[in-house]
Amino acid sequence: MTGNSLLDQLDAPKAIAWKPEEAGDLIAGKVIGVGEHDAGFGPYTILTIECDTIKGGTLHNGDTLPQPPATLALHCLGMVLSDQVAGTKVGDECAARYDGLVTSKNGNEYAAWSYVSKTPSIADSLPEAEAHADLFRS
Repeated sequence: MTGNSLLDQLDAPKAIAWKPEEAGDLIAGKVIGVGEHDAGFGPYTILTIECDTIKGGTLHNGDTLPQPPATLALHCLGMVLSDQVAGTKVGDECAARYDGLVTSKNGNEYAAWSYVSKTPSIADSLPEAEAHADLFRS
């Protein structure tokens, strides 16, 4: 059996969590899963990303960082990243960059992130439509 059926998904390898180590570490690619986990401190989002770009960071399990393309999980802990990924859907293109620890005006230290995502339009997926792209964009 091949493809992306529910039965195939049972046997699919689980995405390993990617963790940044220093400011500037980033991953980017296509979101293939959006989930949630609660380890006792409140729920948070987990994005599963088919990465075409991996710069820095480590894997949670200690394995060697893979070369793209690779499927990794981004655990969106903390309010900064959690708020930024809200609304991200399967199929979106995204990029997440760890910007390091920052001190707020109140003196609290937090993990700063930059995150962007885009939902591809039909014109993005049809190369032959580029000549008529204005028909597909609103």
